[in-house]
Amino acid sequence: LPIHAIGVGEQIDDLSPFDPEEFASALVGAPN
Repeated sequence: LPIHAIGVGEQIDDLSPFDPEEFASALVGAPN
């Protein structure tokens, strides 16, 4: 099941496009 958006808050407006490379970098603490 592909992921298209990720929730960053509690409201419907808090959905952001999902970028797997950006998510993985943030997960391991790599600089942008």
